[in-house]
Amino acid sequence: MWVYGILTADIKEEIAMNEKKEKSLKLVIGSILAVFTVGVLFASHTSAIAQDRADRAKVQGLEDRARITFQEFMGDSNYAWLHENLDHAKGVLIFPQVIKGGFIWGGSGGTGVLLVKDEKTGNWSQPAFYTVGSVTFGLQIGGESAEVILWAQSD
Repeated sequence: MWVYGILTADIKEEIAMNEKKEKSLKLVIGSILAVFTVGVLFASHTSAIAQDRADRAKVQGLEDRARITFQEFMGDSNYAWLHENLDHAKGVLIFPQVIKGGFIWGGSGGTGVLLVKDEKTGNWSQPAFYTVGSVTFGLQIGGESAEVILWAQSD
């Protein structure tokens, strides 16, 4: 019986040690998973911030090009009608660059900025962004780049 008691104590001690090792292993694995998860979240957040900064820079560039296009139109004496009717405009859609090209098949497109005038205050809205595009087929060859301003004088 004495031998049985020693063996039982040894087994109990070994089981206790195995449980401690198992708990330690679970703690290590849990810590590694936590660090990995935090790393993945940090990396995705960092790339989202970088993408957000890139998008902001792209939007700011479009706004700047639209402002320059509008100033060039307003500064050109050939567009007297534009100067005279600016007060009557309800909205202005400015495309700083519309690119067209084709050889049998063709296409065109560009991204622009829409500004809408508030009738009560006379202030212009924050910009909204629009993209236009088209596809053509027929006898054609060549390319073109143009600045376009679309004017709305009614609702």
